[in-house]
Amino acid sequence: MLVCITAVPAIAQQDEKNEMQLLQTEFNQYKHQITDEFNSNRDKLNKEFADYMKKEWEAFRSFQGIPVPKQPDPVTPPVKKRPDEKLDNHQIPQGNVVPLPEPQTQPQPVAPIPVAPMPEKSQTLDFTFYGIPCSVSWNESLKYTLSSLKGEVLSDAWNQLSDKKYNAFLTDCIALRSRLSLCDWGYLELLQQITQSIFGSAKANESVLLQMYVLCQTGYKTRLAQSEETKLSLLICTNIDMYNRTYIDIDGAKYYVIGSDAKSFNVLTVGFPNEQSFSLQINGEQLATGTETAPKIFHSRAYPTESVSTGVNSRTINFYNSYPQCDWKIYAMTPLSSTIKKNVYPILEKAIRGKSEAEAANMLINFVQTAFEYKTDEEQFGYERTFFPDELFYYPYSDCEDRAVLYATLVRDLLHLNVVLLHYPNHLATAVHFNQDVTGNYLMVQGTKYLVCDPTYIGAPIGDVMPQFKNTEAEVILLSKTGKIDKP
Repeated sequence: MLVCITAVPAIAQQDEKNEMQLLQTEFNQYKHQITDEFNSNRDKLNKEFADYMKKEWEAFRSFQGIPVPKQPDPVTPPVKKRPDEKLDNHQIPQGNVVPLPEPQTQPQPVAPIPVAPMPEKSQTLDFTFYGIPCSVSWNESLKYTLSSLKGEVLSDAWNQLSDKKYNAFLTDCIALRSRLSLCDWGYLELLQQITQSIFGSAKANESVLLQMYVLCQTGYKTRLAQSEETKLSLLICTNIDMYNRTYIDIDGAKYYVIGSDAKSFNVLTVGFPNEQSFSLQINGEQLATGTETAPKIFHSRAYPTESVSTGVNSRTINFYNSYPQCDWKIYAMTPLSSTIKKNVYPILEKAIRGKSEAEAANMLINFVQTAFEYKTDEEQFGYERTFFPDELFYYPYSDCEDRAVLYATLVRDLLHLNVVLLHYPNHLATAVHFNQDVTGNYLMVQGTKYLVCDPTYIGAPIGDVMPQFKNTEAEVILLSKTGKIDKP
């Protein structure tokens, strides 16, 4: 009896093991089948794309870049003459409501890309990206030369790039984007650095073609263009406008020219299926590790407990210097770096702890109004530009749109309240949705009350609007919800 009792579980376990092995075998067969189908599809797409290169490219005229919206700020910011003046509930008129861009996930490869062994001895290309040591699989035998920009020559080169021997390089590029947590613009700059390291400045056309190939394989909406039959240029389609960038209109979509100001182009207008526009949103910190600049002190005039000292990540500043100028909402939704948060947020959090939403918002607005020196962009740079939140802690001066960006960031992060930007003629401010009723100038945004908060009206409390804008329509620029309070 004892033998029979112990044998049954052993037989059952063996049957279960056999069943699991069978299921695993079937799954692996299915996986290989799907992967083969995807790879066959990718090969077909690349072959068709290469064939299109031999055909007639379409002629396009380029358009001058959209100018940055002019903000002729006052040379000196207005100062509240009576800070203790009692405010009335006054509804200011509302203009257009500017929606958020459609949310986007990062583009993915058009098909799984298996890692193929490198030909001959495995080699890597070593390079630096904003001072960060990087490497990708690369062998000198993979280099190619374009004898001309004729369609047949480009087609042959594309077919060469489509060979499986480039798969290790391709997967390393995608993996590096992920490891560095790069936004789409950062990924484009990474590919430019990689291809520059491979081909050097003398082989710019070869670099552009390789960038184009990687971007197409990873799902980005991009096109290839020629100018004067001697130069290749990359065209990228973005989810919002870039300012001061030459572009081409293709079927109603703006494609921005990278690296050329030519007036006319021949364009290969065909693209890959399910391609996705470049997003200019920065959803996470870029280039987190870097040298911290010398610290500077920032303190609120009205609240001595709000005194902070911080430097900034020099890599982050260099990256922002290369970033295309775009809509204010992009700056206002870009997170502060870990360096600033580490040095600044604990002190501000301690200062506002236990305060009501209105008291805390008043403390934060005085910090932004008085801790930073004011100067217009024209005075400081000679041209219009908007700061990312980190940049206020680096440059010696800031103006109205920079302060609106930082205040929106602080309120969203520290008070977890929803904020919108208010665009008046020649001025930018903010408005905040409070959970309690707070007296002051306000406007209704999609049925929800937002109190005006102006971080450039020095000494003014929340709810106060500059006198010249009290009866002026304000365009409302929506920002993403904080996700930490009930949606209105």
